[in-house]
Amino acid sequence: MTENKYKKVSIVLIEGSEVQYAKDIETFIFLCEQERIAVIKLRVSKYEKLVQKLLEFFVNKFGLYSNFAKASTDIRLICPKCGHEFDNDQLTGLAGAGKFIPLFSSKPRCLECGNKDALYFYDNWKPVDVSESDISALRTYYKAMAVNYFQVSRANPSRCMLCGINIDISNSFLITDGHGRGKLECAKCIETFFGNTSKFLTDLREDPSCVCRSQLRNARNFVAGKYSHSLDLEL
Repeated sequence: MTENKYKKVSIVLIEGSEVQYAKDIETFIFLCEQERIAVIKLRVSKYEKLVQKLLEFFVNKFGLYSNFAKASTDIRLICPKCGHEFDNDQLTGLAGAGKFIPLFSSKPRCLECGNKDALYFYDNWKPVDVSESDISALRTYYKAMAVNYFQVSRANPSRCMLCGINIDISNSFLITDGHGRGKLECAKCIETFFGNTSKFLTDLREDPSCVCRSQLRNARNFVAGKYSHSLDLEL
């Protein structure tokens, strides 16, 4: 049975990570459990139903507070045509709440290119694999994202989104989802975000949503020289 499941799998490259792509929902759930990372392409309109199905499966099998269940509610949605990632407001709209309901009520779609299909990306790292080196990697990654922000936007200086002080390319960090969106923070506030190293490490191990959507995997890829904004989605 397991071998038959893997026959329905191919590989795609997402932000430097090789991810197994499932060709049906049953295989997708199987991969989420066995590999802890998987992607499937479905209609945008199926977002809420897939999240509910994943959550129900993992709650019944591992419990409501398991990492598997927590990761089910933090699933990423990416357009395979233009690479746009649905933000939290748009995901809320797809779930029948928030300001984007009118846009999604009749024709759920990518708001950038109009594509009705999307990639559902599940990512749930193993707690045992998380170490202090990951905290260092996150700092390096957030710093690099801030440098990229200033170089692209040429907004120098800017302001810390938490305390409001002026910051520039030398003393800023961007806590991002990997696609340039997020919070620009100063060096002091980023240390408040990390807080006590031991506690942050525990939080990171116990809750996949401790940092937003694949940031840990992206940070690891970045320090290893493998991270890329590109999506190799020849499906």
